[in-house]
Amino acid sequence: MSSGEERRLDSVFARWEAPSTSEMTLSAPWPCPATERVEVSFSLPSSTPARLSLYDLAGRRLTSLSLTPETTSATLELTDYPSGVYLLRLSSELGSVEQRLVISR
Repeated sequence: MSSGEERRLDSVFARWEAPSTSEMTLSAPWPCPATERVEVSFSLPSSTPARLSLYDLAGRRLTSLSLTPETTSATLELTDYPSGVYLLRLSSELGSVEQRLVISR
């Protein structure tokens, strides 16, 4: 389906818009696997505040940082979290993007 294409779904019209990867990006965390802290780089549209959150695989939000549009990276301290797989989510009014994070002790 191409961007802007309309489809009929059970007597309701829905418009599908292709996500724009140029508007909000989240790079893979470094280092990965991480031990004590991790550096996360991202880009945001010029006027959009966002939130960077760390989730466990059960979906519990463990920590969260508020970000301004001028921010391009953040460091998360990981000393309170056990070894395992986690999810980093960058979210704003435009949507969200995610990256996997592995913590290894």
